[in-house]
Amino acid sequence: IYPPVVNDRRLVDLVRSAAADVLLTDDHLQPDYQTLAGEDMSFFLQAVPGCYFFLGSANSDLGLDYPHHHPRFNFDEAVLPVGVELFVRCVERFCHA
Repeated sequence: IYPPVVNDRRLVDLVRSAAADVLLTDDHLQPDYQTLAGEDMSFFLQAVPGCYFFLGSANSDLGLDYPHHHPRFNFDEAVLPVGVELFVRCVERFCHA
């Protein structure tokens, strides 16, 4: 049985702040999102405060919009630099907090 994923509020705020800088707008940020999906991250978050977030990678123009676990699932690799930039900014904020 997987425990629930419980994000640390301080780190949620940190990720939101970094994402707003990377995306240059918060139009792409979703409000608090809840899902019943099980995730290994819940075990990590029991030991260390953290924040689990989604980096949108679907692109319907390219036919890359199938859900996870679908046999035709794939993602738009153009989002990878955005994810790297987001992680770098999160680390910078965390280290300077």
